[in-house]
Amino acid sequence: MYVQVLEDRSFVLSFFRSFFRSYRTKFQINKLSFFMYSYFTFYVLFLWIYTLKIKQKKKKREVSK
Repeated sequence: MYVQVLEDRSFVLSFFRSFFRSYRTKFQINKLSFFMYSYFTFYVLFLWIYTLKIKQKKKKREVSK
């Protein structure tokens, strides 16, 4: 069981490594687009977390009422 988990982990790691390698080589040509893409993903994540926090605050207010 444990060996199976280790094998799965190594497979996933190798997959991610190859994925990132291909990803990097694609974006080496156009670094600006890479920066724009990373900035965009960061922005989306930030907005998502922000909206989640607002929803939690609203729920807390409703509970306190």
